[in-house]
Amino acid sequence: MATHWVPQSGQRGTRSEARAFVGIRYANRHCGNSSAKSASAFRSLVLILFCAIACTCWSVTTSRAQTSHELQSSQGQISDADKARYADALAYCRSNVPKPMALRSDKKIACFDGEIGVDLDLSSIESLETGGLFVVRSLKGDTITTIKIADLLLKKKATVIVNDYCLANCANYIFVASQVTFVPKSALVAWRHLGEHGECIVISETSEDGAPRFDAGACHGGFHDNGRNENIDQLKRKFYEDRAPFFAMPPESVAIRKALKGRLDATGAIPAVYWTWNPRFSGAIRTKVFYEAYPQSQNEVDALAARIGLRAGVIYDP
Repeated sequence: MATHWVPQSGQRGTRSEARAFVGIRYANRHCGNSSAKSASAFRSLVLILFCAIACTCWSVTTSRAQTSHELQSSQGQISDADKARYADALAYCRSNVPKPMALRSDKKIACFDGEIGVDLDLSSIESLETGGLFVVRSLKGDTITTIKIADLLLKKKATVIVNDYCLANCANYIFVASQVTFVPKSALVAWRHLGEHGECIVISETSEDGAPRFDAGACHGGFHDNGRNENIDQLKRKFYEDRAPFFAMPPESVAIRKALKGRLDATGAIPAVYWTWNPRFSGAIRTKVFYEAYPQSQNEVDALAARIGLRAGVIYDP
């Protein structure tokens, strides 16, 4: 596998297949009239063909219904009771609460709003009730601190709720932190390649032609910041071992990889953009992801990005 290092500048879905097999014996058993011995051979053949077509149509219709159900399940189905809990949590965290962190008096809801800094006080999350709700809105964050928050959320078995947006390291770690994540309508979750100081972007060939994978990694012979980058690499590997053991993070669908490669070819520079990740691929991670309404087009994603004042582009994952 060829690898190309570039200085930093800026899935697998499942599909149900409908298969219908109708035999002459099956048709004779269910559709033919064995007592009508006087029927002509031609009439029997017509009956057999009619039954075969009907059975095939039924099988395909059933399979399509199952496929539709699977798609809905991948995007998330939640109970009315949970919807009410999530709405209550969002309303509380959107009210006049302390920032960047707040904990409701009953300790069932914790809020975070802002950049995840190095010296962030995590006592509110530590005091969150087990099974509580964590509402997050964040553009970016320190990798080590964000992983600490994510590990606390998993320990608390907290449900993560996205308030308006969860980008970069918020998407990398908080989005997949615990057992359940809920993304309400009009909220934006988007990834981008983040590198610590001294990291580069590595481009690796994949089995899909024209769709290489883009990753951030340590530069060969580069500045190592007294071992910080090596430590972060270890933290990342440990973090994803349990949460996405068979999947490369950050997530990149084939469509996203092709879009990134297209921009690289057009400009000669690593694209400084974000991208979304269609929830139909979320079976690759252990977090159950519930989207109230995943965006349906690039225009919708552009509108969400404009609403929050995001300058960098966001590529839509169809």
